Amino acid sequence: MADEVRFTVRRFNWRWAGTCFVRAPGEHRLATFDTADEAHADAWRREQEVRGRVNPFACGPAFHYLSTMPEPIYLDWLRDADITPPKQDSTAKRPWAAWWDSTKTGLTESQIFRVWEGLNRVRFFDVIARRPSQVAYAVVRIVWEYNDNWMEPGEEGGVPVQAFRKRENAEAQRVLLEEVERARFAGREDEEPSHYSAFERNRWNDPFQVEHDERGFSVDDVVGFQNAVFYEVVEIDIGGNSE
Repeated sequence: MADEVRFTVRRFNWRWAGTCFVRAPGEHRLATFDTADEAHADAWRREQEVRGRVNPFACGPAFHYLSTMPEPIYLDWLRDADITPPKQDSTAKRPWAAWWDSTKTGLTESQIFRVWEGLNRVRFFDVIARRPSQVAYAVVRIVWEYNDNWMEPGEEGGVPVQAFRKRENAEAQRVLLEEVERARFAGREDEEPSHYSAFERNRWNDPFQVEHDERGFSVDDVVGFQNAVFYEVVEIDIGGNSE
């Protein structure tokens, strides 16, 4: 029946923010299933795919963005699985991202799962139960906040700019606004917003490349100011029967 609850897999909007990935407002709905088991199986398959490509310790500007465990507890969490965590460097910080790059190939499958399980704030997909509904796509300006150490998206979800009935129209408007904003920050306000390549646009839209199997993920591909994100597309249920 049209009003029966279905189960939708969503991708969180992780974006590159200059030195790490941050989670921007909104989610991207990918697939809908009749049962929760089917949806969770699909979400887990997608989660594993991204985990094989991404350094989890690059998914936040500080450790508390990665896990609800305090760092000392997480150290014990790893040691309990016979995993030796990184030592502190000269600044009393632990080089987690570099440690993962050099250590992951020597870990067993269960140890790799242990590392990710403890980083319970680094997740890329979820499943929601929802009734069929028409959807609108709002272009939202991300409000970046500075806290004396790094920039991070504000918790209010951004400022709505414009809404569309079709995602492709919202994405086109987002790309245009992104280009204008980048030109403004780079002091090129008079430059036409066509100077960014289609390759760069694809990177902004999906930096983890989870829906484009033919293209691999590399952090080197998305570093630099040109990949800072100022706008996002947020999906909104607007009621009525889905089309």
